[in-house]
Amino acid sequence: GGALEPFAASEWLFTEKPGAEIVILQEARAKRSYEGLRKDFERLSMAAVFNELMIKLAPKYEPCEELFRLHANALAALEELPGEGPDLMLLNGYLAKVLQWSGSQPQLQACLTCGKPFEAIPLDSALSCVVRDAGWVCDQCRVSQTRHLREREGGSFGHALLRVTPTAIQDFFMCLNTPIRQIPGRSKASKKEHHELFKFLEALFVFHVPGFDQRP
Repeated sequence: GGALEPFAASEWLFTEKPGAEIVILQEARAKRSYEGLRKDFERLSMAAVFNELMIKLAPKYEPCEELFRLHANALAALEELPGEGPDLMLLNGYLAKVLQWSGSQPQLQACLTCGKPFEAIPLDSALSCVVRDAGWVCDQCRVSQTRHLREREGGSFGHALLRVTPTAIQDFFMCLNTPIRQIPGRSKASKKEHHELFKFLEALFVFHVPGFDQRP
């Protein structure tokens, strides 16, 4: 029974018939149960978000070891987090890595309009992230003459501009280059800044990744 619990990592032995949607399960053995996730509602909720993403993204009937390792390590990081509940940074790190895996990683190294590198942007400024182009424009380029604002006049979701701070973008880069179990505790951005980053990452999934509804 424990091998079939939600979030359990298990080895299954099953029989599959060609063309059938249902398989015959013969044996199942739990490798890790992640019991700590079911003892806290907020951890359970975030783990459910991870699972929902996997249901939409994992290739059907194909092994995907890289995605499995990411998912297993994310559940472990969530279970091992100290304190009362999970931090939004862990979810943003998971989303960043899944975008990278899917080939939909945003290009955040430079301004989409003038090409100013991210390193030259003051940390006290705010960047305007463009959902359709999966990038950002700097404050100097965010004027009515830019193509981003002209094209935004139609009001489509893809042309929306979402404000994200450079500190949150720094955390995004850190998430891409850090094992997910090491991400908690390395954040430099505030909770509010991570909420703004989450809205941008969520919009990228909606607009660029197949399988997600194109609604905010």
